[in-house]
Amino acid sequence: VHCDSTDEGTMVPALVTASQDVASAYMDGGEEDVFSCPMPDALQCWIEAFIARHGEPEIALGKSRRRQRGKKQKDADDHG
Repeated sequence: VHCDSTDEGTMVPALVTASQDVASAYMDGGEEDVFSCPMPDALQCWIEAFIARHGEPEIALGKSRRRQRGKKQKDADDHG
């Protein structure tokens, strides 16, 4: 679970992922708050079946992920 902080300092979940690669990419910079939590068995079974049927998606990590996040923020600012 990746969390953002509100102005009051409260942690708010922003992203939930089952990918260790995605979680570690968020933790690499040391500025992101990432927490682990147990996954319900039913959800784990559903994810395993989905990946077995459709394959595991490629995920953009590292600098490209940060660029994409910055672009989304810029787009939101432009349209807001």
